[in-house]
Amino acid sequence: MMATGPGMQGLVEREGVFRGEDGCLYIPGTRRPDGSYRKPKKVKEGYIPQDEQPVYENKGVKWLKDKPACPGLVIDPEPDTPVSKTTEKNRKKKEARKKAAEKKQTGESLGSGDTLTQMTDKLTTCSVSKDTSTVDIGKRLKNLRKRLAQIDSLKAKLDSGELENPDPDQIRKIERREEVIDEITELELQL
Repeated sequence: MMATGPGMQGLVEREGVFRGEDGCLYIPGTRRPDGSYRKPKKVKEGYIPQDEQPVYENKGVKWLKDKPACPGLVIDPEPDTPVSKTTEKNRKKKEARKKAAEKKQTGESLGSGDTLTQMTDKLTTCSVSKDTSTVDIGKRLKNLRKRLAQIDSLKAKLDSGELENPDPDQIRKIERREEVIDEITELELQL
């Protein structure tokens, strides 16, 4: 097909672009609304006119287009697509986590084939022993001694008149002094 018009000799390469006599590609000249003529424009090889450029789509639009029409419909990716090592590793980790969560829910992780009801029966029949280590006893003693010191300082303030109107909580704290002393002596005997 031959291009026509002033300065437009050559073959049309495709819609909107033609190859001139010198072998270069040109956009043909057009006539402006006022009647003047626009010269042909030289373009590079592989030029795509703006009208034919694909419209830019951001990630959100692409996601909406890729989203399945039916909710819950999951289309598996094609097995021919190559998957990176890290993607494969992450997929395996995710599957392992799902399996562990399922085991936990179904009660398989209880051990030796016991069901949840069997395990609860065993727990109710056995006696519960108070298993506290020396570290826990030491911490408890430290806290009780600190509480006793607070009670003594509060009682001293009350006796000296520095604290005229004690709160009901403060009065209860002072009344529990004997209980704290008894608990301290019990714990000291356990050590």
